[in-house]
Amino acid sequence: MDPGRLTAEHAFIADALPSAATAYAALWEVAEGVIFNEWLKPRPGGMRQIMNMYRVFDLKPPDGQSLAETWRGNFLEWGMRPDDFLGAESRQALVFYAGLTITSSPKQDPLLSAGNRGWLATLEGNGFRHVVSYYPRIWRLLYVDELLTQPSLEEQGQQLGRWVLAAFTSLCAAQPPS
Repeated sequence: MDPGRLTAEHAFIADALPSAATAYAALWEVAEGVIFNEWLKPRPGGMRQIMNMYRVFDLKPPDGQSLAETWRGNFLEWGMRPDDFLGAESRQALVFYAGLTITSSPKQDPLLSAGNRGWLATLEGNGFRHVVSYYPRIWRLLYVDELLTQPSLEEQGQQLGRWVLAAFTSLCAAQPPS
């Protein structure tokens, strides 16, 4: 699609935006129902606008454990946004993301610790990506077309919610060693 001029493809997409916004809102509601059923409620705020939705959650330690000091001050996040943060790898598409946003100081940032390189490599081997989008982040990515294997919006939303929970659970169980 040529971003330098309005094309028939742009017009077609613009015509579908109201319907797409309604479908994404419904998908979001179903996914959040799955997430809220098994996870802590989100922090107040977040955004729900087409092409830029997100929610922020506190980290939850595995049963019987407390969060490691290196995790404190960071948060879990999921949402949907354009994939332009991927640079040359961008598909110029919307992508769902779920993972950890690191807001601690650089000295506490688990990604910057030499002792955590193996930990980060393990996470990357489990489908996470190290992303820098204002803050350092460890996100799993899911493109919208990956939900199309499910026959209904309800089932697509449930799959999305389970995908988010799997990312959150995996991160909370894999605290960095230092």
